[in-house]
Amino acid sequence: MTGVVVALAVILWVCLRHTGVAIALSFLLAGFVWRLVGAAFLDYTGPVYSYEAEMQVGGNTFAADSFGLLMALSVLVTVVVMRPATWQAEAARLAPLSSPGRSFSLGDLAFGVGLFFVLALYIDLLRIGVIPLLQCIERYEYLQDYAGLFHKVLFKYGSLIALQLGTFAVYPRLVGGRYDGRFILLVAALFVYLSLTGNRFSAFYTFTLFFLTPYCFVWLIRGNSQLANGGGRVRRTWLIWLFLAVGGVAIVGFSLLNSYANIRYENSTCAEVRPTRAVQRDLMFNEMLNRFLTPEVQHRFSQRILVQPIQMYFFAYDRVNDRGDWVPEETARFIFDSKRNNDGNRSIRFLMNRTLPAERAAYLESVGNQFAGGYPEVLLELLGKWGVWPGVIAFAAITGWLLRLWMIAVLRGHFLTAFFAAYVYYAFVVMYVGGMLNFLIAWTFWGKVVLLALFAWLECRGYRLLPWRFDLSVNLAKRH
Repeated sequence: MTGVVVALAVILWVCLRHTGVAIALSFLLAGFVWRLVGAAFLDYTGPVYSYEAEMQVGGNTFAADSFGLLMALSVLVTVVVMRPATWQAEAARLAPLSSPGRSFSLGDLAFGVGLFFVLALYIDLLRIGVIPLLQCIERYEYLQDYAGLFHKVLFKYGSLIALQLGTFAVYPRLVGGRYDGRFILLVAALFVYLSLTGNRFSAFYTFTLFFLTPYCFVWLIRGNSQLANGGGRVRRTWLIWLFLAVGGVAIVGFSLLNSYANIRYENSTCAEVRPTRAVQRDLMFNEMLNRFLTPEVQHRFSQRILVQPIQMYFFAYDRVNDRGDWVPEETARFIFDSKRNNDGNRSIRFLMNRTLPAERAAYLESVGNQFAGGYPEVLLELLGKWGVWPGVIAFAAITGWLLRLWMIAVLRGHFLTAFFAAYVYYAFVVMYVGGMLNFLIAWTFWGKVVLLALFAWLECRGYRLLPWRFDLSVNLAKRH
């Protein structure tokens, strides 16, 4: 368990010493901590029976130690490459923008697009006439059989959308204004929509942390005397923030209860409603809470929290490190199969095929069920017990550089660079979440990289391709 303690100590050090970095990396750090806790649990209590994998897992101290040391190395390399002093100096040079008499901002345009998207989601939901929360439908089933275009876009790019909404909510503070509360309202509306469409904790957790990522800039401008005293309205309306936080927790809590104690509960009303697609009319909170507290549901919930996020690394470590079952050629052929690159995350499917009996792996794939985890175990399978270390360093360095590029671009108002840097960074975030590597052979990914390089080159040379404010008064004067 020593490696786990080292990793948690490194993350705590980053949070205390480089708080701005910790906020920027909040999604990755939260995921690391979650899996580290799971690794410590399996090391201390294991082996335990995994009902998802239908086999014993855990009890291997060296697996927990190696995972912890890999996470510590990943965090340290990412922070070093991000070079916090660089963008702290950039934030210190920010100054308020002059405000023209009549202007239209990029934030106004972004809010208009966001409002259209949210309204389209709700209109599409009503048009389809199927509400998963009320009709006992799992979110993946709704996505496959019922969802419209806008829902599919939200499902695929929800994290990236949340990051952009957070950026536009915060950016006015970086130019001398106040936070833009309109984007917070959009997020609140999306939270309600996510609940109606059957989402549980993971969707809210991901969306929230990506939305809060741009608040790293707020931490950075504390030392800027020209901007530090702005945003007073937020401090005077802390009750609104508290109300939103409590409301978010309530939505997430209810979604969890409904999932574990209603939709997935064998003797609930959903067992009768699901075949007919009728609307269930007895969503009783007390009844669901009592079901949730039963030993069976508690066991499944504890497995979801402590076992499932980390079990795939323990299985991979046992194969590659302990038994010497390393097949890099087979791994590469399966993951980087260009003919099946549209199948989604090939990495986790390979890990499931390597871990489970063939019949069970095939059944899970047929119903679209994928296990959690994937990183760094896919690198362990691909590069071996020694190659995984430079592999982790390489991916951490690229991730840190992309995040640093995004932060510098936002601080300088280079919005096209920031957008495509976030887009490319998101591909690597998906790798950290599920081990996905086959994005590296997709031409669309490299197209985004080319656009990122192009816009970064143009905007760094002074071309203001997308300014924050458009002066309408000048345009009106030209007409007259």
